[in-house]
Amino acid sequence: MTSLVPQNLNKSTGMYGVNKSVTVSNDFFGFNVLNYPVAQYGSVTSAPTIPYSIFRTHDCGYLKWWDIQPTASNVFIWSNADTILNYYLNAGKDILFTLYGTPTWASKRPAEALSPYNVLGGSAEPENMNDWANYCIAVATRYPTIKYFEVWNEPNPFVVFVLSGSSGSNTITLANTFNSGLITAGMLVSPNALGIPANCMVTGVSGLVVTLSTNLTANIANQQIEFSPYFTRTCTGTAGSNSLTVNNGTNIVAGAYLSLNSAQYIVQSISGTTVTLTSNLATTVSGVTGTFTYQKTNLFFTGWRENLATMARVANIAIKSVNPNAIILSPPSGQVSSFFYPNVYSMPGNDLTQNIENHPALYTSQVAYNRVTQILTAKDVSGFYYNGTTGSGTQVSDWVDVIAEHLYIATDFEYQNVCYLKYLFSWLAFAGINKPVWNTEQGIDTTLSASDGLITQRLTRAIVLPVLCGCIKSIYYGWDFGGFAINNLSDTVKNALTNNINFVKGKTCIRLLIPYDGGSITAYFTDGSSLVF
Repeated sequence: MTSLVPQNLNKSTGMYGVNKSVTVSNDFFGFNVLNYPVAQYGSVTSAPTIPYSIFRTHDCGYLKWWDIQPTASNVFIWSNADTILNYYLNAGKDILFTLYGTPTWASKRPAEALSPYNVLGGSAEPENMNDWANYCIAVATRYPTIKYFEVWNEPNPFVVFVLSGSSGSNTITLANTFNSGLITAGMLVSPNALGIPANCMVTGVSGLVVTLSTNLTANIANQQIEFSPYFTRTCTGTAGSNSLTVNNGTNIVAGAYLSLNSAQYIVQSISGTTVTLTSNLATTVSGVTGTFTYQKTNLFFTGWRENLATMARVANIAIKSVNPNAIILSPPSGQVSSFFYPNVYSMPGNDLTQNIENHPALYTSQVAYNRVTQILTAKDVSGFYYNGTTGSGTQVSDWVDVIAEHLYIATDFEYQNVCYLKYLFSWLAFAGINKPVWNTEQGIDTTLSASDGLITQRLTRAIVLPVLCGCIKSIYYGWDFGGFAINNLSDTVKNALTNNINFVKGKTCIRLLIPYDGGSITAYFTDGSSLVF
């Protein structure tokens, strides 16, 4: 494994050239539409006026598992789903249905309050995979013309390389410092990893050495090991107060989510062992275990990555038993923000160019390979028997037809984005995963751009650049979502963006000329035309 930083950068001209033949399909573009024709999280908006081919369901109202099957295995509520999906199907759109959101009744951890949607247990894997299978079958049966199904949304597990550990010892040594500072006492360690016993927890961290609550059952050498994306602390506080005392304030950050007594809270600030919350405690607690997220965010998935392998297998078999031609997409992996943005994974510095040049671990074997493949290479170790197989020896990528990515690219750092896309495809090939890649979610904050021209340029980069680098589809989140919204932009922006999207359809791009730091991208096509954006 070697670094994949592109070497053909001409620093004297500040331009980076990419020679790669990519043909863009006529149906490459799609939208997440959150509030049309039905709104769950706000007011009803409007249908997109920019031509698109794919409607992705995630975050459109009433289309999560807990919406459709809210209270029990035999209770289905289809009314809103029928209205929404039939509208887009009748409009001639392909549907990308995101299978996401465990109902509390079906959850492995029904009291867990870490869901972004404040649904108890909503981010956990199902307790019984038969419930998951039956849900998948029900959706595929009711909507037989849906082509595409995406397994979950943004699980982003926390996987690190462990250099060594000896059987009978309670310590492991990490291979590098990337994200090591986020490992903290109270984190669970995946029992699916070789040598890790059940209910093993981190009790301490010193440099690269992690101390565990139990001894290893086998030797460890150069192994990927997953840690829970949350950790526990003992909490004491009074109902009606927003102040909480914890036994250890280390690694608690403002913006983190707290699950405590089946209620969800957000950390406002931390001082020593005193945590201030953004809302008051609902109940008095004394020495009660609370669970904090290790990021400044809540969590879309709190299970182990191996659970996703089982879910992908079961979804594939269940859906294709109804619709053999259905296309199954992987849980969306990667995310550029996972590499570059300190508020997500505490990367040093916030300048992308500095991160690329001063922190080459971004592009070297352990870190890059981890981020690209950690979900796709997760093994099915559940032993769950479904339709003739336990899936033993298989991994996530074996049960999907398309690799999904969420490329929230930084539209002012084109060189870094292309570096990311280059190693994305290279590491997939290195892992033996030769399947098409879709960019199923990306968006930019359009409120940060000062002019219609700059908004158009940034939107074009977010939508078109991944496709010109090799992604088959590009889906924008979202038409009517907050600061990312396009629906409320000027007609000038909408018309220019429509022209740029239509311009690349059906064309073959043979070269990209990309500025190292600022300026415009130029794409060259086989018909002699070019697009500057």
